[in-house]
Amino acid sequence: MADKNFTVKHEDRETIVIIPDTGDAQEMQYLEEAEREKTLNQLKRKAPREKSNISHEDRAEAIKEWRDHLERKKKGTRRFF
Repeated sequence: MADKNFTVKHEDRETIVIIPDTGDAQEMQYLEEAEREKTLNQLKRKAPREKSNISHEDRAEAIKEWRDHLERKKKGTRRFF
């Protein structure tokens, strides 16, 4: 028995849904339809994504600084910032 997975798409969003196999074809079909409808409603309710004003380079630099901060903190260095 294998799980069934499928993708539900709405506009620019998509979600992968996984349903465990029940062994009954009719029940699987019902579960698939119910999950498709439920997931589609969830995707419709989500607010649209806003475009970020932060560039990719700035985001990468902030993540690098934070990672360096955590590494210094882990080593026990007194200079945390």
